[in-house]
Amino acid sequence: MKKFICAVSIMAVAAISGSNAIGKKFFNANDVKDIAKTIINMSFGSGPNGPFDVKKTTNKDATLVIQNDTDRVINVKAKGPTNKSFTVNSGKSSSAIVKPGRYNFVATAQGTSGCEGDVTLEGYNEYTWIFVIRK
Repeated sequence: MKKFICAVSIMAVAAISGSNAIGKKFFNANDVKDIAKTIINMSFGSGPNGPFDVKKTTNKDATLVIQNDTDRVINVKAKGPTNKSFTVNSGKSSSAIVKPGRYNFVATAQGTSGCEGDVTLEGYNEYTWIFVIRK
């Protein structure tokens, strides 16, 4: 099964200039937030199904499942033949039946850069998007 990955990188900060006489640099809370946002990256995935794992169903419409295996709330907006917004708490999942067709997805989570992508959802399929954070 495919998993949507919020990749967390480790950054090394070296030789920051403009500091005091002994070479120390002080960071404020906004600096830390900016660094965190750049190291937790969300990617929409590639291929015809984007980040989705697909399996056949008996429903003539498409089933969309958002599974949150992260430590934060995930927000997903689907715009297409059926507009749908999901807010999924950590460790939970949410699903909806949507009309087949072309969709634009936008996923966000606190402390990440978010992601966006387009996928065509077909009837008689269940599309599962699993969110994880890899450290």
